Amino acid sequence: EKMGDNWKVAPVSFESYWWLCEWQRRDWPVDQIIQTTLDWHLSSFNAKSIPCPSEWQDKIDAWVAQMGYHYTINAFHCPARATPGDEIDIRLEAENVGVAPMYKNLPVVLKLKGERQTVEYELDVKLRDWLPGRHSVQACIALPAVLAPGAYAFTIEIQSPHAEVVYFATDARRCGAAYAVGTMDVE
Repeated sequence: EKMGDNWKVAPVSFESYWWLCEWQRRDWPVDQIIQTTLDWHLSSFNAKSIPCPSEWQDKIDAWVAQMGYHYTINAFHCPARATPGDEIDIRLEAENVGVAPMYKNLPVVLKLKGERQTVEYELDVKLRDWLPGRHSVQACIALPAVLAPGAYAFTIEIQSPHAEVVYFATDARRCGAAYAVGTMDVE
């Protein structure tokens, strides 16, 4: 309760008192500790480079998988067909299944890729605002008047100006950091 909503603007990091093996030896309530830190919207945990007790490995793995942000792509909607110069409506339905947001506003980029052309659109998304829960992005994008006819694929990615790659937590087909989310024919 004392933490308030600070987690919405800055990460919460947790450093272990002693180490996990000592928690186990002292019979500390690991399930309660895990739940409390998730309720605090934990972004990271420092276990002090000491191995995890093998009996707890699954619990600790599940804990780590819930920390921070985990953006999934639930659906992508686009028209099946369009013509060059059209303005088309697209909708992305995403969800942060983690317990915290990303604390950077990295660009979310939609690409329309054809055999000979690729068109890139930066979506109006502020990842810092994607708190845990569902999010919907609607956009109207203009297709170039000189877009070649053919089959196109939409991909989406979170771009970073640095070397790190930020992935969506999804099983969608991926090429590098981009995920295939839909197709459209240009006539």
